[in-house]
Amino acid sequence: MTGERTRSISRAEMKRMLRAAEKAGRSVARRNQRLAVPVGPTTIAEQIPSIAAAAVAAAAADAAPTRRSHRSRPAPAVRQARPTRRRAAGRALLAAVALTAALAAVLSQADVSSTHAWFTAKQTTVGNTVGAAMVKVAGVGPDLDPSATVQVANILPLSPADAANPAKGSRLDLVVRNTGSVPINWSLSLKDLKTTAGTVDVASLTNVSYTVNGGTTWSTPVKLAALTAITGSNLAATGSTKVTVTFRFWFDKDVTNDAQGAKAEFTTLLEAIQTGAA
Repeated sequence: MTGERTRSISRAEMKRMLRAAEKAGRSVARRNQRLAVPVGPTTIAEQIPSIAAAAVAAAAADAAPTRRSHRSRPAPAVRQARPTRRRAAGRALLAAVALTAALAAVLSQADVSSTHAWFTAKQTTVGNTVGAAMVKVAGVGPDLDPSATVQVANILPLSPADAANPAKGSRLDLVVRNTGSVPINWSLSLKDLKTTAGTVDVASLTNVSYTVNGGTTWSTPVKLAALTAITGSNLAATGSTKVTVTFRFWFDKDVTNDAQGAKAEFTTLLEAIQTGAA
């Protein structure tokens, strides 16, 4: 009697736990399908070992020999029922294994479903390039030919009144053009002055003043030998934008006849650097 009651309790407990685990698995699967969002599988995964262990323990308890009263000896029919209990325990073990596999399948399906729950897209573009900028200038003569030379001819002595008149004096236009790919800051110089004819130093006798882009404001006159570089900034890289620097040259009114026919050579130097450079 005692042994029969023990077996009955063990089987009932085992069935209850298996039914509860199976119900929990179905509930999680239905929730995943309804929400269509990734759900962490740890809850199911944590249940599988405990479910399997409980089923095995219950089956082992069901298969274990039961205590019998020393006052009564079991009937032969009871002794013959032992193989039946062993078969029941085996079936319980198989049921536990099958349920474990089923829960694992549900877990795997839930994981796959959550992995593919998001919309995605991609685009690939080939043939892209990377390259350096070009800092380049063109000029300096009016025709933008860097190999062409320029001449300043017929410099004359002027009175103070004529020297103050922008329309008086010998003129020279030098052009700066950005032919690169980025904006530039530029610098224009007249350098390497050297007398080539006459007995006087033309560079130390010649007055020079300049204006930029046809402006009405002219620089303070200085001797050609003392002229410093003329600078500009942020010249756009359009290729058509240009800066024109106009020079005026004249002698003081008290220059002597020794200056007649005197000549000098000079070099024009146009330099550029990218805008924003330190």
